[in-house]
Amino acid sequence: MRNFTVKLLINIWLIRKKTSKLHIRLIFSLKSGMLKTVKIFFLLFAVVNCANGQITITQNDMPSNGDQIRYTNAQTQNTGFSATKTGSNQTWDFSKLVPNSQDVYNFKSSLQTSYLLYFFNTIGLKTQDSLNLFIATFSDIYDFYKKNKDKWSIVGRGFTYSKIPLPANFTKEDIIYKFPLNYGDIDTNDYAFKLSDPTGTLPISFKEYGTRINTVDGWGSLTTPHGNFDCVRIKSKITYIDSIKVSNFSFGIPGTRYEYKWLTNGEKIPVLQIDGTQTFNTFTISSVKFRDDKRDITPVADFQADKTLILPGQPINIKDRSTNSPTLHIWDISPGNFHYVNGSNVGSPDITVVFDTFGSYNVKLKAENSAGSSTRTKSNYITVSKLASIETAVGTDNFLLYPNPAADKLYARFGQVFEKIEIELYDLTGRKVLNQSFSNCPQAEIEVKNLTPGIYVVQIKSNKFTESQLVKVE
Repeated sequence: MRNFTVKLLINIWLIRKKTSKLHIRLIFSLKSGMLKTVKIFFLLFAVVNCANGQITITQNDMPSNGDQIRYTNAQTQNTGFSATKTGSNQTWDFSKLVPNSQDVYNFKSSLQTSYLLYFFNTIGLKTQDSLNLFIATFSDIYDFYKKNKDKWSIVGRGFTYSKIPLPANFTKEDIIYKFPLNYGDIDTNDYAFKLSDPTGTLPISFKEYGTRINTVDGWGSLTTPHGNFDCVRIKSKITYIDSIKVSNFSFGIPGTRYEYKWLTNGEKIPVLQIDGTQTFNTFTISSVKFRDDKRDITPVADFQADKTLILPGQPINIKDRSTNSPTLHIWDISPGNFHYVNGSNVGSPDITVVFDTFGSYNVKLKAENSAGSSTRTKSNYITVSKLASIETAVGTDNFLLYPNPAADKLYARFGQVFEKIEIELYDLTGRKVLNQSFSNCPQAEIEVKNLTPGIYVVQIKSNKFTESQLVKVE
């Protein structure tokens, strides 16, 4: 085949960051048979280019009318979040986030809302059920978005007062993202809106203006309880002033908040968003949300007392051991011959109580969150012993021995159910005179009628304690 020389000029525009345009100029002198080699080169280049994990966010990754997208609110404690852990090729692990509750973003056309006369061709999202601004309470609060190839932005808000829908038009829209969104992008935008009062019935005037600074400060792999994602991270610093006027008195409330969002292709909302405030170098988290599917986060009620066998007037601590983060606790103890102490009450997660009279008490806990509730009841859980003095009973926090002195039988009541209990009796010479074992029982019965009257050491062993008491056998 005739030799020939081909001059191949390739300009490859890698849209990794708009502020840094990377061109690669490849010039090859090719002879026959080398075209196949060039094709292989470009295949390998494409594989390496995809493997770096960087992604670009466009309008196609934003919500549309009719989208219903579920997310989970997580606990804000012990998240493992670090504002400074960012940059290129990061690995963010939030797989241990603890779910608190779930909700659904319901994006709808403005024509499907009560604000259809004010906002056209926009995407509405209800953000709050109500908002209390001193002398005026608003309901049914919406944000209205627009998207195009250049940006995703808030262009209006809707507030309802006394069943009248009122618009808050943005004189400067709040640009949430500019497209295409790539690692390294930085943009600053001012926004402003004012609540309109076409009816003249509002007792208050409200407006807000501020500045949003977006920095795409990282890319890499993110793990949440929902899965693994290739992401870019956007840090948003929003400084604002809420201006409120009542009659002839007006004042401004300044503030600064931060949003950290991890975006990926196709999920429509951030797969993870952490919001909060910052004081000097300390970031305080106010909310954690992650993209999710429906999951059962109904709490499973449970509790544990530090002791279950007590004397009258002796305080007892009962701690919540429920799972799935209940937000509401309701305790019920019967009979009602007790009182709460140490600042606890019927709605406290953990309680301290003092029982006033002898008897057995039932304890019930109802644990509830936004997903539902469950109840746990422990019958005859607490025993307040009738054996009120050391002459008739001896014991520790783990057990009680009675009666003392004993004639025919000695009873042992345990503070909790142990897998195995071993009871040994020794006379005062150290000779073992009795040995009995019990499994998974709250109390034990020991026959002592065949023992020689006298003083004995009763030693009780479990996998958690070994303790001894003196008893008298008559």
